[in-house]
Amino acid sequence: MFHHESTEPSTDAPETLPAGDGGRRRHGLPDGRRRRCQAPNRLSEAERRGGWRLLFDGTSADAFRTYRKASLNAGWQVRDRPLVWTAKRAGDIVTRDQFGAFKLQLEYRIAACGNSGVMFHVTEDEPQPRMTGPKVQILDNAAGKNPQRAGWPHELYPPTRPDWVRKAEQGTGHVSPDFIDAARLAGEWNHLALLVAPTGCPVAVNGVVSTRFTNVDDEWRARVAKSKGAAFPKFRVAERGHICLQDHGNEQAFRSIKVRELPAAEGPTSFKDGIAAVEAVPAFPAAVWEGWSPESDGGSPVVPLRPLALTHAGDGTGRRFVLEK
Repeated sequence: MFHHESTEPSTDAPETLPAGDGGRRRHGLPDGRRRRCQAPNRLSEAERRGGWRLLFDGTSADAFRTYRKASLNAGWQVRDRPLVWTAKRAGDIVTRDQFGAFKLQLEYRIAACGNSGVMFHVTEDEPQPRMTGPKVQILDNAAGKNPQRAGWPHELYPPTRPDWVRKAEQGTGHVSPDFIDAARLAGEWNHLALLVAPTGCPVAVNGVVSTRFTNVDDEWRARVAKSKGAAFPKFRVAERGHICLQDHGNEQAFRSIKVRELPAAEGPTSFKDGIAAVEAVPAFPAAVWEGWSPESDGGSPVVPLRPLALTHAGDGTGRRFVLEK
């Protein structure tokens, strides 16, 4: 189960980029009706205790530098809290630190027809970051001149419904779409969440999982062999690397960039932070699970997780879902 604490971008956006379609909202509520969210470039108390850290706090971009350089080019500047691309040839920028398994959250804003991306496991062995690090697409979906969509692993994994969704819908008469375009229009803030872990790598845009891809395995290698990555022998060879924000020559801005490193071992991580005066009791003591079996995406082994809630589909099909951490 892929989860992040805030599924809505913050609404504070004093600076604007050219917006497509007259600034109309394609998703969500008008500004006046959107719920108030956490202020940008900050960690909540829950995030802080959960191991998250800011890579950009709205005032300093010291956690980043230009690719293969010691400092940040002048084409990237902090302007009124966002980190903003301001000039042609600003260059791709990378985190100073490297990451293996991690969760990443950020908010991005792209200009009309804009195209960019976030790369991971980037090393500096090659002239360009794209030669080593896979890219998660950032795009103006409404007018961008690219067959990809925001949140897709570039050229590798088009969105498809997970196997467990297909099985759950069998005989119900309901068929979910392979892709739900949750991206907002150009000039508006979008929330991007990426998980890179041995158990799988889902990507979510504005709280909606856009696609999932696997860790390096036979399926991954077969897909890379049919993509532009096949021309680069060091493409996603490293198990750790930099996170990279791409310069694709388009106006863009980022804020609330935060990361949480994960342990190499699979399974949940326990956090102890004080003592709660509560008693644990079985939530469903009379529940009988005969005839049930766990399902995971792609048939991979099911990792033991913590069940948090039991609910139903709410569509009359009788399907049940267990929300797990």
